[in-house]
Amino acid sequence: EIRQKLVQLHERLLGKTYASNSEEINAAYQLFVDSRQERISASGGDWGFLFTEEEYCEYYRDEGFFEGTAIENTAMLTIEEDGEVYQELDYELVEEFLTPHLEDPHHTKQAWVTVITYLMTHYHYLYE
Repeated sequence: EIRQKLVQLHERLLGKTYASNSEEINAAYQLFVDSRQERISASGGDWGFLFTEEEYCEYYRDEGFFEGTAIENTAMLTIEEDGEVYQELDYELVEEFLTPHLEDPHHTKQAWVTVITYLMTHYHYLYE
């Protein structure tokens, strides 16, 4: 199934059609496997989140981060304090929304991030 997804990604992102056992798909598959294994080794195998303790997502710096999501219109709270009105993130709602997306018990999300990065920095994606 991973190889089939790699074939689809090569077609969509690079405009190239390859067999699932081609050299290009084999290389992308090996990148996936190696990336996943590296993540498992680094975590001791039992760490189930997308980011390590040294990594984190600064979603709060991106005003449009929740655009198009289920919490797009409710992520911000309007706060009135000492005559000042301002908006801030509803951190409880945000945490509840993001937590399931950050779980990665099989360490496959980060492996896909690596493969997608590889494909999106490929010559054919950038220049063809």
